[in-house]
Amino acid sequence: MIDEAKFTLVPELLNNMILFGKNNNIIIAGVRIKEKLNKSGITLDGIPDAKIFTKNNHRSLGDSIDEVRKNKKFLSIQFETLKKDFFLFPANFDDKSIVVLSTGEKVIQLSRIERDLKERVKELECLYNISHELERSKVLDEAMNNLIQPLIQGFQFPEFTSVRFELDGAVYENRDHKDGKPKNVLRENIVLNKRKRGSVSISCHKQVQFSEEEGKLLKEVSGKISRALERIEKSVSCENQRKKLLVKNKSLIRLTEECNRRREQLRIFLSAIEDIIFVIDPDFNIIISNKKEIGDSGKCYKKVFHTEDICKNCPALRAFKNGNNASLERKNLNKNYMLHSYPIKN
Repeated sequence: MIDEAKFTLVPELLNNMILFGKNNNIIIAGVRIKEKLNKSGITLDGIPDAKIFTKNNHRSLGDSIDEVRKNKKFLSIQFETLKKDFFLFPANFDDKSIVVLSTGEKVIQLSRIERDLKERVKELECLYNISHELERSKVLDEAMNNLIQPLIQGFQFPEFTSVRFELDGAVYENRDHKDGKPKNVLRENIVLNKRKRGSVSISCHKQVQFSEEEGKLLKEVSGKISRALERIEKSVSCENQRKKLLVKNKSLIRLTEECNRRREQLRIFLSAIEDIIFVIDPDFNIIISNKKEIGDSGKCYKKVFHTEDICKNCPALRAFKNGNNASLERKNLNKNYMLHSYPIKN
């Protein structure tokens, strides 16, 4: 449910305004300003002819409305019967002929609102430009120099403002006011992973205080720089890791190719030998052999002797155990075999 109490500004302003059209006819008359005028004997029907005082002369309100419409400028007035400051000013509507009459305090309030809105727009533009610059930059050093002017424009008095970035020992700043001592300085640290990496400083060379919103703006900017720094460093780290992996991958490819070449040379060498030769691992799996009928896989005792168990007193078992050469004479299927095992040491 909408809380209507929070949306009182526009009705409040309209209640304290009168809008005059092209022929000085009243388009809108606010309740409160009408009451104030009525109490002083000024009716809406006769208001264009009401006598007023301006800074320079004494004239009718209608003439002053025409002057404001023509010159497009504010005019401060007082009614003869109501000693209170009023303002006439042109309304920036599509209809350029509309002129507004309002009490002085409401005009001041409007001016403040307009000024505050302009400042918030400047701050939003500043944050947008800084975000855009940080997002497109792959090197933070380049980005830092490009952030100076957008940040300056986000503050109330850019002509009196200077910026200084410090990051990892490097300094980026504008030197427009290097000879003048700043009146006020606003500073926020650039922190990444709980470690201070630098700071952002705003110096104002005019005797004015920074607003609360400007403090929030600088804090947001320092946060954006911290996040950009993290993103860029992660990107650089990933790129470095990628390059290292590429180098390792190329090295592995070369090693694999070399191993395959050596393996093929070994196979050619072994195939020239008439005796059965094979290489096994500690689990008696054949890795390579010189006979097609044995191949390069399977258990050696199955492939050579067609048994399900390891040979009794297997010389390979002894070679694996003590690292020495071992031999065994064995008879299998009326054939005599002389088994020799030689450990391959890394």
